[in-house]
Amino acid sequence: MNSVAGLGSAFDRAVTFQHLGKENNYTENGKTVVDVSFGKTFSELLDKASDTVNLSERMSEQFILDPQSIDHHDVTIAVAEANMAVTMTKAVTDGVIRAYKEIINLR
Repeated sequence: MNSVAGLGSAFDRAVTFQHLGKENNYTENGKTVVDVSFGKTFSELLDKASDTVNLSERMSEQFILDPQSIDHHDVTIAVAEANMAVTMTKAVTDGVIRAYKEIINLR
């Protein structure tokens, strides 16, 4: 059984975070300056989590419609990755909200 065309293998779907926010690099006085905003990085993380969930949903639908066209292990891995992405996104969001509330309370 092969993975569905266009969906890729579990390895291809692996979410890497090492290049987030790197688009804002620029050179100033011969030195490379990394300009990474928290908002941009967080937005990219949310996009990657959303993409992971969407891929999981598409793979699950494909498995339901044509079980022989996709390996059930790939579907299981995609669902687990989506669950982890949602869990981590919620944890980061809760931490940001908690930090914001603490900053507001310092006034």
